[in-house]
Order: sequence, then structure tokens, then C-alpha cells
Amino acid sequence: GKQIDQLCFVVATKGGLGRLAEGFAENEWRRHLLRHRFKVGDAAPWTGDDVDGKTVLLFAEQGQGDAIQFLRYAVPSRAMCARLIVQCHDSLVDIAAAVTGVDAAYGFDAALPAFDVYAPLMSLPHLLGLDNIEDIDGAAYIGPREGFDLGLPSSAFAVGIVWAGNPDHADDAARSCKLSDLEPITATPDVHLFSLQVGSSRAELQTSAGSGIIDLGAGFGNFSDTARAISALDAIVSVDTAVAHLAGAMGKPTLLMLPWAHDWRWFGNDERTPWYDSVRVFRQGENRAWEPVVRRAAMELGGLRR
Repeated sequence: GKQIDQLCFVVATKGGLGRLAEGFAENEWRRHLLRHRFKVGDAAPWTGDDVDGKTVLLFAEQGQGDAIQFLRYAVPSRAMCARLIVQCHDSLVDIAAAVTGVDAAYGFDAALPAFDVYAPLMSLPHLLGLDNIEDIDGAAYIGPREGFDLGLPSSAFAVGIVWAGNPDHADDAARSCKLSDLEPITATPDVHLFSLQVGSSRAELQTSAGSGIIDLGAGFGNFSDTARAISALDAIVSVDTAVAHLAGAMGKPTLLMLPWAHDWRWFGNDERTPWYDSVRVFRQGENRAWEPVVRRAAMELGGLRR
């Protein structure tokens, strides 16, 4: 409602300007305004203090990309407790369980072991006092996965592409594009393209724009499958999706194409982001104008190839 819209505006304004301490503090109001599906039982909310000897539960309250982005705070969280468990989307359980600092991970409908205190993943920068840009560590925190064979010689340059996000996202029409919009990338010479796209947008591979692109997304059952594919690829080109977050968290060279009105956590106009050292950011100059963004990403991709 109106309160949520006002909160989002305040958080986006302060956070997008790099005033993270203020933005994350304001963002805590969401916990009073939103009804989450998480059941806390008799546990108390964690305040970020040392709870030595106790179990902390972190839960993913929002999207899959958001969960991946804030799993980076598992290490400092684990330093404050005896055991750290995570509850997240079923598609992310294997990924979360492998993050350093996480002792175990569970899906939303799974029975949970006993825990003492809980916190949403996206509250961790505020609770732990890691709420300045300088506190963000852009190094990889999700390890590579083995065993995915692309069927290419080792000298080939293999690139994964994603052009559309979750259609249920409130701003998906702005952040997603069409496969045909990626023509400058699909025309890049000496590049082997692999689609990591899932969902209904995979159907676009049946058009002429999808000619020559190998469809990997058809075989994905969860983000562990996606991570295996990312490990085998040389680079990723993506709009603002969970795949972009996963690739960045794995340290894979990633070209991120953002809409004109993008999420505040991508900050201003820089081509680098403190969240992921391996990600290069390309932003629209005007609403729905994908062509300049895609051309810049294609030029960068050619540079990576050389």
C-alpha cells in the first residue's frame, strides 16, 4: 500500500546515493509493514549481538537474487554464534548450504531444527554494523561447480546469456528484454552462446534470433545446475536476474545490463559495483532503450574474447 511505496522511495533514495547506513536502517521498517511467510515460534529476533553457544536462523524473505546477494554475510554472522542455518527457496538450498559459514540450509516448507534467534538475510548489514560501501567485500563467496561438459574445445570462448527475469517481479517489464534485443551480442564473432534462460521466455529460442544458441536452461532443476553451467562458461551476459547475482557471487566475468530505473543497490553511474568484483555494469540512458546498452556490452564481450 501507500506506506510500502513511501518506504521504498526513502530506502531507494538514501541507499542509491550510497548512504547505506541510512538506507538499511530505514529498510528495517519493512519488518513492521510486511507480512512474511516465516514462522518464528518462540524464537526471538536477532539484534546482531554475540550469541555464543546459540543457533541463528537466517531466512530469505524476498527474491532469489536478493538471497544470493546477502548470503555473503553468512561468514560474519557465523562468527557471532555456535550454529548458523538458512531457510530459503527450494531452488537455492544446495547453493546456500555450500556458502562458507552456513551449517545447514532448508527449504521454505521443510521442518526446521531448533534455533534460538532469527533474522532476515537482508537485515544483516544493519544488524552487524556492516552498512557502509567500504564494508562490502566484492570477492567471490560461492565456489565453482564441476562436471558440466559444454562439448567445446578448451580454446573456445563460451558465453551464457539471460534476457528475462521472473515475470512475477513487479518491475519485470522494465528490467527484462527480448532475445531479439541481444542481436549485437548474438552477432559477436568467435563466441559460442549458451542460453541459461528458464521459464516462458525460453520459447524465444525457437525464433530466428535463437539460431545457433545452445539451450542449457531446459535441463536446469535448481540453481546448483545453473552454477555448474556458469562454472563451465567463460563469461555471462544478463539482465538484472538471480543468475547475474549467482555469476557475480561465483567470481565469473559478468556483463550486467540494467534498466533506466534500476534497483537502488546498483547505485549510480559507475561501471563497477562494490557487490561483485567480476561484474561490469551497463545502464540504460533512457527508459526501455536497450540497443545502446546491448551494443556496449557486445563491445566489452569482444574485448574479453581477445
